[in-house]
Amino acid sequence: MNNAEIISEQTKNVEIILKDQKSINVRYIKSEIDKKGYIYLYNIHFETGESIPNNSSEKSLQMLANYIKKKPSQKIEIIGHTDNTNNKENNIRLSLLRAEYVYSWLKENNVNITTKGLGETSPISSNKTAQGRALNRREK
Repeated sequence: MNNAEIISEQTKNVEIILKDQKSINVRYIKSEIDKKGYIYLYNIHFETGESIPNNSSEKSLQMLANYIKKKPSQKIEIIGHTDNTNNKENNIRLSLLRAEYVYSWLKENNVNITTKGLGETSPISSNKTAQGRALNRREK
């Protein structure tokens, strides 16, 4: 699989594979990080405008914590995302609050990580549709 840079006003065919939560496990997390150096966890869900994830996110958070515990020397950075539903300043603040929540949750599990909020500045899909905005929030 090749990486594709998507530039505004440009058309490219890209394949985006969203893993079902059932298929995400510590082995998958390790494989993705080993291959790419990062992982998008799409199964950490937030309501629009909220910084605390839904209960359905617990399994993904636990798997991430389990992975990190097995790799204590690996540097981990948590990056929060939003879509473009709100203004840029609020989206940056919200994405940082989301990352900080995950950070706090992982810290409770004795994991050493950093956080970053990118707001709407790093979209992976168009913000013109509800489906695209969900992808930009890194949801299914």
